[in-house]
Amino acid sequence: MTHFIELPLPLAEEVEAGAITVEEIQASVDAAVRRGVVYSAISDSDLDVMLAGSGLPADAQERVRAAHNAPAIATQATLADALAASAALAGALSAQEAAARVGVSVSTITRRHERGELLAMRDTRGRLRLPAWQFTHAGQLPGWGQVATHLDGVDLRAVEVFMATPDEDLDGETPMRWLTAGRDPGPVAELADGLRLW
Repeated sequence: MTHFIELPLPLAEEVEAGAITVEEIQASVDAAVRRGVVYSAISDSDLDVMLAGSGLPADAQERVRAAHNAPAIATQATLADALAASAALAGALSAQEAAARVGVSVSTITRRHERGELLAMRDTRGRLRLPAWQFTHAGQLPGWGQVATHLDGVDLRAVEVFMATPDEDLDGETPMRWLTAGRDPGPVAELADGLRLW
């Protein structure tokens, strides 16, 4: 079954620029809908405990349970997740583009990814795509190889938010600005360890 969606303007512009194809976006959306994952902030058992102490009448509790398990909500969340993943793919560099930016061979980029020194995802054709924020105009983000190894298995969108969020342990700087300034990557790596606990 094919699910038709209207692309958000930034994603439509990426399609027009050739950064991602409509087919790749469609494949992401279709795969997400097939998975049918239900996204909820709390488990069913936690909801039961919360409702038991809520003082709500039984009929209101049932309405809350129905909303919690509503397929339409799950589908919307899944589609939003697929669109976000497609947008991330659209802004990512191919291994060839990353190699050109860093001034190394494609095999070097691939090896760095395999060692965990560069984060990447794969597109629907299995090609490596590397988030562009790991790179500066002059090459790889300074100290990034040391930090990236602490982020194995962390969702790339969470990493992107982490890199753009100021932290008092970095003198109020974002990890991105801290590393771009050439400062010691150790404190950023320590903060990155915390992401795996969530």
